Amino acid sequence: MKTFLLLVSISLSMSLSAHEYYFAFAEVSYNSITEKIEITLSTSAHDIENELQDELHFDNDLESALKNEKLTSEISSYIQQHFKIKTKELIQFDLIGTQVQLNGIVNFYFESVKTTITDEIVVVFDLLMSRFKEQQNKISFNFRGHIYTRPFLQDKRTQIIYLDNN
Repeated sequence: MKTFLLLVSISLSMSLSAHEYYFAFAEVSYNSITEKIEITLSTSAHDIENELQDELHFDNDLESALKNEKLTSEISSYIQQHFKIKTKELIQFDLIGTQVQLNGIVNFYFESVKTTITDEIVVVFDLLMSRFKEQQNKISFNFRGHIYTRPFLQDKRTQIIYLDNN
């Protein structure tokens, strides 16, 4: 009986603590020398791997997929469908690198072409929100020494950031 109770409690604790939170973070900077936007987008490697396997229909693990040029291009496109920055027009980004860390976080590094920043930017950041009701995302945008931070929730997937252009 003790063994049975122990097994039940272990299985319950494992199923209840599979995930404490669902979170993605984008650290974005405007480089005034190159006139490009540089992004580090971080999320759970496990969560994005499952999402990409389902959406892009591949069987590879994330690290293997990122070694394949075609899959890397598809992954970049998928992420950019769920993370967008618009000034006067939608800004396109190139995926310039990735890093899967031992702690289970994956970083995607993006860079834009030369871009003119206006007084406001519109950001859509709904990555993983269709998969997880608890998903919350956050952006920190560094522009000319000012840092603008915005949360993205299920009911607030788009944010407007008004910039101090001085």
